[in-house]
Amino acid sequence: MTALVPIAWRLARAGGRYRLAAQVGVNVLGGLALALALAVPGAVLPTDATDAARAGLAVLLAVVLLPLGILLVIVGRLSAATRDRRLAALRVLGLGPWRTRAVGAAEAGMLAGAGAIVGAALASAIAPLVPTVVVPGGSLTDPLRVSPLGALAVVVGLVVLAALASTAGTWRLTTTPLAQRSTSTRRLPLPWALAPLGAGLLLTGWVALGMPGTVKTMEDGSIVGGIVRLGDVRTSSAPVSLAVGACILLLAVGAAYVPALLTAWSAGLLVRSGRTAAVLGGRGVQTEPTSVSRVVASVGVVVLLATCAAGYLGTLNTDPQYRLEKLAVEGGPVALLVTGDYIDHGEETFPDDVGHEPPRLRERDVTQADLAALRALPDVLAVNPILTRTFDESGDHYGAPFVGTCAELARIVVVEGCRDDAAARIVGRGLERDATGTVVLQSVVGGWDVVDVPVSLADEPVRADADATTALWGGVPAEFGAITPAPFTIFVPTAVLGDDAPTAWAATVHLEGGPAAWQRLTESAAALGLVTWPVERSVYDSVRLQQTWLLGGVAWFVGLAGLGIVLAAIDRQRERRRTVGRLVAVGVPPRTLVAAQAWQVLLPLGTAVVVAAVTGLTLVGAVAWSHRLGVSDGGLPVLLGVVVGVSVLVALLTLPAATTRLTPELLREE
Repeated sequence: MTALVPIAWRLARAGGRYRLAAQVGVNVLGGLALALALAVPGAVLPTDATDAARAGLAVLLAVVLLPLGILLVIVGRLSAATRDRRLAALRVLGLGPWRTRAVGAAEAGMLAGAGAIVGAALASAIAPLVPTVVVPGGSLTDPLRVSPLGALAVVVGLVVLAALASTAGTWRLTTTPLAQRSTSTRRLPLPWALAPLGAGLLLTGWVALGMPGTVKTMEDGSIVGGIVRLGDVRTSSAPVSLAVGACILLLAVGAAYVPALLTAWSAGLLVRSGRTAAVLGGRGVQTEPTSVSRVVASVGVVVLLATCAAGYLGTLNTDPQYRLEKLAVEGGPVALLVTGDYIDHGEETFPDDVGHEPPRLRERDVTQADLAALRALPDVLAVNPILTRTFDESGDHYGAPFVGTCAELARIVVVEGCRDDAAARIVGRGLERDATGTVVLQSVVGGWDVVDVPVSLADEPVRADADATTALWGGVPAEFGAITPAPFTIFVPTAVLGDDAPTAWAATVHLEGGPAAWQRLTESAAALGLVTWPVERSVYDSVRLQQTWLLGGVAWFVGLAGLGIVLAAIDRQRERRRTVGRLVAVGVPPRTLVAAQAWQVLLPLGTAVVVAAVTGLTLVGAVAWSHRLGVSDGGLPVLLGVVVGVSVLVALLTLPAATTRLTPELLREE
């Protein structure tokens, strides 16, 4: 074993400068990213964080770093054909199987360790800058620090990963070296890649069924352990995020390696087709089944992760509150609450029957003059006084009235049959109540005096167009609840009330124009002695932040995938020069070479895209169905952009390598 290191170093040098630089460089990136990732939990989580929070963060980091792990494995197998022939030669010369594997593992571990040390050192240097650069605003609970133990763990981990990848990749080679050393030997990948894919699909089905076997507390308080919809679950003994993260990891590993297996199985059909280009392409796949698959392994991972990201983006876009707030921010209609300013009402004497005496310092009422002044402001669509209560002849609550004009109502609810001289029910949106005759508008004046105003309803109701109104409010339909836009059940014209119109404790101002219009309304209302409450946009801001992080994650995935594609494609072109030169020398036409190369490239590429997209959509559909979530097409452009981008990159880097120029050096090597 004293010769292990020298032989391993000579093996590394024999691989060429390209392989040396690629392996060391990618492991520098790996050491940097892993060291920073190990420091994240201590900086983000408080000291009293729950185990579920720690597990959730660990799964998130694992998903983010998964493409990096695939890239490290891909780089470890660069120049695999040349390297494998040298290791097979060592076996033929008498070196034992385990010693040959040890040489390969030592060579890979040396290069990985050198890069990991540099990467961990860089992480220690730049960690103090991360809170300023990545998370401005100080969202970290503690400074980001890379501990010596963490740096050591990163270096050891990358060395072990490289050694294991080398051993797994050369296992059959070191067992039967003569057969594996021949360039014409048909090689079929082991079907182990089906194991993580199958496990991931089974786990996905388990999540879709509500994780049977775990203890779950439902929204109604019942405790169940069988099949349920996770959207009806309040708490669960097993974190759902942990299960979904495990699904992503298993499916991603399967999407990276299953295409090579499926392509190798399909190569026999190409060989039996009888067409020259298909036969050459099929034989190329059979002799080097992982050559192109190393190029497209990153494609499978990034397409799967992009599919999951697109699905999550689609669920964010279906949130009704987000759609309303997005519509408002982008200049659409929005309802703002306006109240009177706080004033000192002085000493007051209240009747004996007043149940609750209001405080001396309280908001003043919104008067009819205030309402008229608000209606005259620019960008205002409608102004509606908020009355305390509306009830019918039986005393039942009748819903929210709109007090204004038909022109105002038409700007926020698409209606027909509206008259400015008659109050009427509003029907057609599913909010109507069964009432006829007279309703009573009740308002509390001055904070204590209850005023009732009876209003007679016309026999013919005002009919609302539900679909058109839903489109007017960003696709959010009318439903019972606080989320419903313009939830009016009765129209009361101001002309009908006349001088009997009471003051109101507040008013709803509907306007459009976005934040600039909100600010103008706030300033104008302040000049009238009114206070404008801020527009609710917390859900919009939260979703936008999540979208930013998701798109950043997709960019990270695509960047790593692109790097893996470039490195593997360049290496493949270098390794194939002898094979292509042999075909050129025997007179194979360039058109046939290009067609054969297209079969070798497009078959595994299409397989990788299909496998990744199908498994990703399966996971998204399972999670959405179980959680009762809608998925819009809002994330589809991201997914299509990723698929087209990586596919074009693979084609551009591999198809031009279909032919080569014969040189004396190439002929001498052959």
